Amino acid sequence: MQAYSQRERLLSRYLSYIPFIKKLAKYAYMVLMYQFYRKKDKFLSDYEINRVYNDYNFESFGGYYDKNPQNNNNGLVLCHLSNHSTSRTPNSRYPIYVSVIDLDNHCLRWKKTTKAFNWQQGARLQWLDNSLFAYNDFDEHKMLFITKVIDINNFKEANIYNKPIQDSFGNKYFLSLNYQRLYTLRPEYGYDNLGSMTNNDLNEIDDDGIWKVDFKTGKEQLLISLKKIIELQYKSWYSKVHHKVNHIMISPDGSHFIFIHRCFRKGRRIDRLICADSESGDMKVLSDNEMVSHCCWLDNREILGFLRGDNKVDGYWLIDINSNEKHIIDLFNNDFYGDGHPTTDGKRVIIDCYPDKARIQHLWCFDLDKKVN
Repeated sequence: MQAYSQRERLLSRYLSYIPFIKKLAKYAYMVLMYQFYRKKDKFLSDYEINRVYNDYNFESFGGYYDKNPQNNNNGLVLCHLSNHSTSRTPNSRYPIYVSVIDLDNHCLRWKKTTKAFNWQQGARLQWLDNSLFAYNDFDEHKMLFITKVIDINNFKEANIYNKPIQDSFGNKYFLSLNYQRLYTLRPEYGYDNLGSMTNNDLNEIDDDGIWKVDFKTGKEQLLISLKKIIELQYKSWYSKVHHKVNHIMISPDGSHFIFIHRCFRKGRRIDRLICADSESGDMKVLSDNEMVSHCCWLDNREILGFLRGDNKVDGYWLIDINSNEKHIIDLFNNDFYGDGHPTTDGKRVIIDCYPDKARIQHLWCFDLDKKVN
């Protein structure tokens, strides 16, 4: 495995101050390293891999790493299906399907088109409980992104909400954000149905931010505005850039959630990790060292995230949301494979990585108590 060295990582960080040069240099270096380190042998999995649905007319994907597509109560799996290439830019004129696949019988139980999707997070397709799942769609009459809830007992719509879902706490409530703003500032995470926002619209921060929607009553409230987020440990240059939020993740008990506050300064991405109370919306900054990437909740108190620590070291950090204490953990025994997508059951963590110099991705399972591979 050809990990990137500390010198290479530092060079990449310095180049982030000149994003255009970094993009060109990164691509050229990636091609060069691949030619040098590429593998000639074929690699076979140690595990048996089986197709669960045999329709070769579709490409398929589950969605984002933070959602388990499987309903362990009845062997059903949520899945996105596309008969258009996922290597092309997603386009709402060519809808994809949200679907339910029966693992036991290897058959399709249900599918429906949606026009609100991207390749990174799909339509935010997710289980609410053993009987209900939700996903995003676009209402062309109201010109709104909406959430649809489906009951698997009859595969009919149980409800529709006039806000798109980002994350849910079971069937109690869900949190929503502005997917048009996401499309404007980070297209691969947004939806293109409404096009891009104007600069004037992007500057309207009083009535934009994070919404909370009650599943039972349908009540909507702007829990945290972008204005309040920006005012939290305000920096003078905040007024000169556009802001967005993404990657909302609710704690296992539903009492808190984390999200990334992100903006772009002279083309360079600046991140903060923020934790908020799901009732009051009270916030605290957990990390403010310019880089935050993928995170997960380990329990109701602790978060594992790939981010830059106060000592300016990039890696996987454990953060206590109550005390804000942080410490880095050496998952890879001093090797560095960079960012990944951590998923946990509270004791073990599965993490992948971006391709190494040979363009090979790796998958690890760690016991966090022992902090060994």
